[in-house]
Amino acid sequence: NHISTNELYSGILLNYDYGSVKILSMIHNCVLNHIKHFAYQKEYSLKSSGNNFIFAILKSRIISYLMVTLCKLKYRRYYRKLEKNSDYIVLVSENNIVEMQEMLGHKSNKLVSVSNFIVPSDSVCEPKEKIVIWCGRIETFLKRTDIIIDVWSAICKKHHDWKLYIMGDGN
Repeated sequence: NHISTNELYSGILLNYDYGSVKILSMIHNCVLNHIKHFAYQKEYSLKSSGNNFIFAILKSRIISYLMVTLCKLKYRRYYRKLEKNSDYIVLVSENNIVEMQEMLGHKSNKLVSVSNFIVPSDSVCEPKEKIVIWCGRIETFLKRTDIIIDVWSAICKKHHDWKLYIMGDGN
């Protein structure tokens, strides 16, 4: 995935003529979003341990700005090297391209996205059951499954005939 940042491998890759072979670097996660929203990743653990004041401090604009700035300082060189040694950097969404450009400090024509594939359909499905399915890694601090449970408790008071299924593994 990030082989082009490794001195040993990138030296070998860049000094060999592969013809039409391209070096693609895949970034599967957000580059800055987890830093921008760090407070919300920690919200559950902070609030459940009675540390609401720390959450309030972490979610302030100045703290968020400082954390993003420090992250850019720490990792910008890494991502610029990745860009330099890759023919393309493939990201999972258009939003991630914007984040990567922010991390790089400039726009790059090497950034491409491959979003989740969805086939639009004109057909209408007849409702069969009143079910909502949430699928994913069950992690309170990242995926915030606690929020869907809180929201669902309000929804099911008005819609008793609906069911919620949470599927996945995690902590």
